[in-house]
Amino acid sequence: MLTTVLKGLGLVLAALVLFAFGVWGVGALWYQGPASEAARFALALAWAALALAGALGAVWRRLRPACFGFAAAAVALLGWWTTITPSNHRDWLPELSRGVTASFEGDTVLVHNIRDFVWRSETDYTPNWVDRRYNLDDLSGVDMFMTYWAGPSIAHMIVSFGFKDGRQLAFSVEIRRPKGVEYSPVAGFFKRYEQIFIAADERDVIGLRHVRPEESQLYRIRVDPKRARGLLVEYLKRANEMAAHPRFYHTVLSNCTTEVFSMVRAAGFDPPWDYRILANGYLPQLAWSERLLDERHSVEELGKLGRVDDRFPPLPIDSVAFSARIRDGVPTPAPMR
Repeated sequence: MLTTVLKGLGLVLAALVLFAFGVWGVGALWYQGPASEAARFALALAWAALALAGALGAVWRRLRPACFGFAAAAVALLGWWTTITPSNHRDWLPELSRGVTASFEGDTVLVHNIRDFVWRSETDYTPNWVDRRYNLDDLSGVDMFMTYWAGPSIAHMIVSFGFKDGRQLAFSVEIRRPKGVEYSPVAGFFKRYEQIFIAADERDVIGLRHVRPEESQLYRIRVDPKRARGLLVEYLKRANEMAAHPRFYHTVLSNCTTEVFSMVRAAGFDPPWDYRILANGYLPQLAWSERLLDERHSVEELGKLGRVDDRFPPLPIDSVAFSARIRDGVPTPAPMR
């Protein structure tokens, strides 16, 4: 009796696995198949029919031969999938056309392709790319921006490194979209987008969120500058690696938060794994529980006090003045002991 039950459960599990793989195959063919929408639809429909027959064949003996047909199709699909590789050479959107790289010279780093656009709207802007030199010994702190556009649970995280001369170097791990390609979180599961490291002035990267518009919140982070240096170096090393070896974005496994989480660990920090790394809109709550924020205020109060739009400069000003202005009144945590 037990053997029969276990066998039945095994067949049902196999059917579910085949069904899930079938669903994945539909997405793969739809988002990476032929340019013709009709051809993609036909291929996805044929695959779905074969996958359904294979899943039923796992539990229904008469359809068992369909499992073999599905297996052969799966091998072909996976073989084709491995031929889809990331590239740095597409007709990118102008703001995503250059990824940051760096040249290390002892305690000094020359950062290439820093974006310094002036945004009047998403389509009206003045482009500018610059190279700048930074002394790593002058690093003074790290801040975190959370920008919200789809409710409280989903956000984009930007990490900004401050220097003693008032300059800020902000990093945004982003989807690298070609012209004419819109973002879809579902498409992000299917090698639809490459990934890029953008380094920018805060006036640029936060200014872009302002004109979209998105709500941006600034959180000052409690961190030892020496450890912050390790994180900055890790950012730049990863950026160099990505420039040489492009990678695909993945909606869950490789996005703006999971990449930062990986770099934080590589830099010697030991943050806990937490569901808020995926539901990244709640990262401020995680940072507060880890005593990285100003504990004199609740995380809700910090979010309100850190709303960038409440102090966004009305007129164009230089980058250092912009960064100082948006920090006016934002609570700063006491230094680490």
